[in-house]
Amino acid sequence: MNKHKNSETPDKDNPEWTAGDVARAVAFTGLPAGLQGKLRGRPKAAETKERITIRLSPDVLDAFRETGAGWQTKIDSVLKDWVVARQGKRPTTVAKRATVAKRAAVAKRPMAAKR
Repeated sequence: MNKHKNSETPDKDNPEWTAGDVARAVAFTGLPAGLQGKLRGRPKAAETKERITIRLSPDVLDAFRETGAGWQTKIDSVLKDWVVARQGKRPTTVAKRATVAKRAAVAKRPMAAKR
């Protein structure tokens, strides 16, 4: 269901393009590199994290929250340290790094080359 009462009427905040508007339009690749970067949004991290649900004791959660901004990252760091202490190595595998590197290479290709 459309939020607007009559979706057929022109939107005064976003009017339909005229022939002149179309003629003045610039392709994304024609924009300055700095503006392209801003319009693309935040770049993908080399190592992305996975969203999960975890249940923690209230006292543990309170202790991390009291540390301020970035408390979730601190929990991740503590857990990584635990993995290193237990296994003697960082948790990221060589195969995962290769996949991340491949994704980064694909993301850097021009849009026409992505298929």
